[in-house]
Amino acid sequence: MKLITVVMPVYNGELHLPAAIESILGQSADDFELIIVDDGSTDRTLEVIRGYHDRRVHLLVNPTNVGVTASLNRGLDAAQGVYVARMDADDVSLPDRFAKQVAFLDGHPEIGVCSGGIQGIGVGEGRLWIPPSDHDTIACYLLFDSAFPHPCTMLRTAVLRRFGLRYDATYPYAQDYDLWSRCAAVTRFHNLPEALLLYRRHAASVTEAHAATQRACADRVRRRWLGALGIAPTSAEESLHYDVGHARGASAEGHLEAVERWLRRLLEGNRRTRLLAEGALRPVLADLWRDAGRFVADQGRWTGGRLFFSSLTGQLDLTRVKRLELLSTGIRAGLRARLSRSGAGRRPRGGA
Repeated sequence: MKLITVVMPVYNGELHLPAAIESILGQSADDFELIIVDDGSTDRTLEVIRGYHDRRVHLLVNPTNVGVTASLNRGLDAAQGVYVARMDADDVSLPDRFAKQVAFLDGHPEIGVCSGGIQGIGVGEGRLWIPPSDHDTIACYLLFDSAFPHPCTMLRTAVLRRFGLRYDATYPYAQDYDLWSRCAAVTRFHNLPEALLLYRRHAASVTEAHAATQRACADRVRRRWLGALGIAPTSAEESLHYDVGHARGASAEGHLEAVERWLRRLLEGNRRTRLLAEGALRPVLADLWRDAGRFVADQGRWTGGRLFFSSLTGQLDLTRVKRLELLSTGIRAGLRARLSRSGAGRRPRGGA
């Protein structure tokens, strides 16, 4: 039995595939098998894969294109490793990624899923995302979206087998978000607080090419989480929930009050159901409440005071420093709006 099975689905990935494969073959932890599932590629993908004469590389070929979810499950079914590592065909794993993840999982048998930070290449070059590391905070963020970079995850195979966990075939996209949401009921999570993978975004990537369908799939998972809190959201509330969770918003009159009501409703739902650790949920919602202040600039200079003195702010048990951050955020937003309006109203010299 191998220590690690790497599952890499690919469809027409000839351009970036060599860098992805070589980043796996160059890992400092070399007790692994690399299962590449070709999903009916029509370019030179198969030729690229067959050019690697390494006993650790195993190729599975789908006769027709069946999609990434089915390809992932085929890879999982063939996995022989103690751990399953995910990898995409257009990313680059840093050399010590596997060694660091295995060392952590070996020392923490209660953890079933371990991921880490990612750094952007291609579109978003140099951007660094270090996700939350502790289980309770990760679970709270799952209320809004995945808190794991999917191609950077490593899973304990025994957990998948014991609980019959696979990717859901009804999710062509956001299948990872769905899987983590089901894993939350049976195991614990961790993210290593450092970059382990270079994540590539480009015009043909799922994030760019299928954004609308991906969001629709993710909305189904968000709806399930809200249902577990005893909340049946309207379509407008679903949209607000998405905007709040992704630091998006509007400066329209009443937006801040809508966010305030919604975050309070999430708190109350969790107190009834005890779905999430309240001590972790409060700071997560506090950060989202602070972010909301950045999108209400048109509501004027009193925005900071409204954030600072809100009853929600009291419910979130914010420290004095966090409260002052809210006040500062609102004041800056109001000043930016005032300057913007002032600048827009000026007439350029020499104009008609």
